[in-house]
Amino acid sequence: MDETHDKESMEERDGAPLGMEETSCSEGTDGCVRIVDSQGFTHLMRIDPEMPHLPVLLVHGMHARDYSVDSSPLWGRIPERLRQGGSQVFFGCQDAWGDIERNSLQLYHSVHEVLERTGAEKIHMIAHSKGGLDIRHCVHTRDLGDHTASIVTLGTPYHGLRMSNALMYLGPILSKIVAPIIDNNARKMGDDDPDALGLLHSTTTYAAETLIEENEDLPGIEYRSYAFVPRMTKAQRMNPRSLFIHLFDGDNDGIVPLASTEATNWCVVRGERGVAMNHDDSYDLNEKDIELTMPDGTVYKNSPDLLEAVVQSLDLIAWRRAKAEAARVAAK
Repeated sequence: MDETHDKESMEERDGAPLGMEETSCSEGTDGCVRIVDSQGFTHLMRIDPEMPHLPVLLVHGMHARDYSVDSSPLWGRIPERLRQGGSQVFFGCQDAWGDIERNSLQLYHSVHEVLERTGAEKIHMIAHSKGGLDIRHCVHTRDLGDHTASIVTLGTPYHGLRMSNALMYLGPILSKIVAPIIDNNARKMGDDDPDALGLLHSTTTYAAETLIEENEDLPGIEYRSYAFVPRMTKAQRMNPRSLFIHLFDGDNDGIVPLASTEATNWCVVRGERGVAMNHDDSYDLNEKDIELTMPDGTVYKNSPDLLEAVVQSLDLIAWRRAKAEAARVAAK
């Protein structure tokens, strides 16, 4: 690790109550873990072993599909890494080609199944790409705020895609030819209620920004948005797909433009110089070790390492808030 920051700086940034048992420590010692705060700064802390680990729900983006709430071919090495850290891991299990409203209902059922099975009062939600919009709609419109400890997004287009705007101009070609073919194939692959045209519309700049404007951040939820920026060679930047997307949206991770991911506690993570990195590498789909550099210069070997540190911090913040609330109630 290139750099760490002291406990007080983390507490000041997160606004968390003081007085917990965690202390700074040296990497490699027993009980010492990496923590990533809301500004993307890394800390080394020894955490109280009594700190509970909340369940984690991993939510995929478009054109991706889980097997069940318990199993998924997605997310690479991340689920096992989080389990090793003490977390129970589940999957959103929403449609691959569903629009936001339909998918949010499917996520609502997944969340309640996880809560019932684990007995937890709250969960962490981590989403890739369009899955972040599904979560936003689900939590904010289906009264899940009291059951949500955190919402973390990886490459989510909060401000939409200009490329989607352009594709919507194809009108009849999309609605009468392309979308029905996609929907039919999606049903055969397991989607319950696919709507390719609705999905595309939900990622337009107008629809995505309207969703965020109508569903402001809720108190008591830790929000984080991570953008992943490849640092490619000139030859890699000349990739036709990257050039096409750059034409509409500027710098991007292969699909989602950097500017579109900006949201509360926005953190830009930069990939390894000269190493090809695409939109799916942020959630380890290809299980590639691509060094990721944080704003403070800390380097993580890959996305599983980074998300392990992120979830540790989310558990710490949730525990602090729970203790502070218990103390407040006891003081009445």
